[in-house]
Amino acid sequence: MIYTNLKDSPNFYKQTLDLIEKSFNYSPDHSFEVDFYSLMQLSNRENAHIIIENDQVIAHIATLDQNFSINGKSFPIRMYGGISVSESYRGKGLFTKFFNHLFQNEDVSMHFLWSDKIDLYKKYFFYPCIEMYEYEKNKNRKENKYQIIKKRISNLSDTELQMITNFYNKIHEYRIARDDQYWKMIKNFESIDIHLIYFDKKLINYFLKNKGEDLTDIIHEYGLIDEHFLNIFLNYGKVWTPFLNNKNHPLSLFSSLCRIGDEKMFTSVISEITPFKNILINDQNISFEFEDKLYIEKTPDFLNGVFGPGRYKEITSHPFYICGLDSI
Repeated sequence: MIYTNLKDSPNFYKQTLDLIEKSFNYSPDHSFEVDFYSLMQLSNRENAHIIIENDQVIAHIATLDQNFSINGKSFPIRMYGGISVSESYRGKGLFTKFFNHLFQNEDVSMHFLWSDKIDLYKKYFFYPCIEMYEYEKNKNRKENKYQIIKKRISNLSDTELQMITNFYNKIHEYRIARDDQYWKMIKNFESIDIHLIYFDKKLINYFLKNKGEDLTDIIHEYGLIDEHFLNIFLNYGKVWTPFLNNKNHPLSLFSSLCRIGDEKMFTSVISEITPFKNILINDQNISFEFEDKLYIEKTPDFLNGVFGPGRYKEITSHPFYICGLDSI
């Protein structure tokens, strides 16, 4: 078996994409490389790890390094996507060896991936966390006083893109930091619809909906949110958000699976968003001090307590939100 990546072995790109789409039962009407452009783009091919045997791609795991923006500070995180193993090689321990190989360098504060295989990823110390609420679409669509223009995100003008950037950077949620290069790159997400909300010819908000086969009919990013705007969004689709409005009877979900990375980096994140002190990570437990008392929690319980679902009531910092455009 040969361990390599798509930068060093670009001739295996088509095989790799076929393996991913077969593993995820992708519809022929959609494309993984379009829906997850940030993961599969040329500049990230070095992080698209593959295993080759007999000139065939038998496994793929891609990573994407990002930063959480918290109180004006950046904290590095790593995301995992396109995780695929050829059907004939499953159940033989290949995935465990491959996956663990990627954790040799713990140079980020946290690791994130998206999967409903919770029991599988618990073996690798990934636990569900980051609370998110799902609101059902309003079936009785109501007209409103705003002009709402639908576009493909790839068709945004430079002026519109700059205004959306300003909205994104001002939101009171902890989100993925996006630099100028990232904002230019998002125009390549051709499967995402953007809705621009105008009032009196002035752009006052936006929301993103759909992502090809992923996040169908789901609004997964916006510029501003409150009860008023939530009800406007719900005229157009389901909404996934950390914003809570009990009047709409939302369903509580977890946003992703999380694994602790570098302990020093991770404790820096926790110190930034909680009043806890002397945070120590030990095997399956995390200890911390709060108001001169020592607490010891199991790691998944601590992650839920800090990020949700079920945040500690003592934590009053902004919620975390990994928007659908950023998720892989």
